[in-house]
This record gives sequence, C-alpha cells and structure tokens, in this order.
Amino acid sequence: LRRLGGSPSLAAFQALQGQVFALHRGGAGRSEVELVAVRSASRQQPRAEQFTLVMRSRQPLAGGSYRVEHPSLGRVPMHLQASGSDAQGALLRAEFSLLV
Repeated sequence: LRRLGGSPSLAAFQALQGQVFALHRGGAGRSEVELVAVRSASRQQPRAEQFTLVMRSRQPLAGGSYRVEHPSLGRVPMHLQASGSDAQGALLRAEFSLLV
C-alpha cells in the first residue's frame, strides 16, 4: 500500500463506511476494525472540514497512534481514542479538522 500524502477527506471516508481497515501499532501486530460511522461536525468552520470516524474492533484496543490501512486509501497515520463499546465490540474514534 502507498502512504497517503495528506489526510483523506470526509467524502473519502463516507464512501468506505462499513468496510474493514487494518491497524498497526509498533510491534503489537495487526488488528482489524470496521468503520461504523462518519459524522460531520454540527458546526463547520470556514476553510475547515471537521468530522469524526467511529471504528469497531472485536477485541479491546487501547487508544493511541496507529497506522491505518485500506486498499483504497493507502496508509494513514491516525490517533484513535477509546470510546466505549457496544454489543459487537470496542469502539474507537478519530477526530479530524482539515484545512481546505
């Protein structure tokens, strides 16, 4: 996979909702997460695109910096925060505020 030059847009992630991404963190190996939600910020700032990704893992994962991979996006460094759980697994979120 290629390393993405910059951050993907809100539209790019919306198109991938429901798909599986690979997570890599140091020597911890590979985990998989599903992109379960892409939420646009309720108030957008001028010249900024703000959104939140919500991902689900079947296994508990600690928050922190990960390398996130998807065939359509390539590799994207991302900071994920633990965000509780639901009946299907642990939830993680990533906040984006991109200059446009």
